[in-house]
Amino acid sequence: MNSKNPVNLFNGDLDLESYLSETVIKAGRKDEGYKAAKQRVSEAKNRIPKLRKILDVEEASELSLDECKVLIEYLLADNRLAQEECRICYLRGFVDGIETKKMFE
Repeated sequence: MNSKNPVNLFNGDLDLESYLSETVIKAGRKDEGYKAAKQRVSEAKNRIPKLRKILDVEEASELSLDECKVLIEYLLADNRLAQEECRICYLRGFVDGIETKKMFE
């Protein structure tokens, strides 16, 4: 899937979800913003074992004020990670659009 040989997403060569997942995985190796967001999510999630249980297993549990602060920090970091993924996918689409335009010029 390089820019010299674009994949036609509309005749079944590859589904869009797989293409975007691959794009995020590749960008995750190079994109500093994505790496930092992913690191913040991991750090917040792993800071308190109870938080991991709540997030992974959906186990009900009371949280202290400090644990609530960590949960909020995690949720903000997770939201930032989602924003980074959207940015990466948007930029991939933008680049693909430019490459497609060049084919028709």
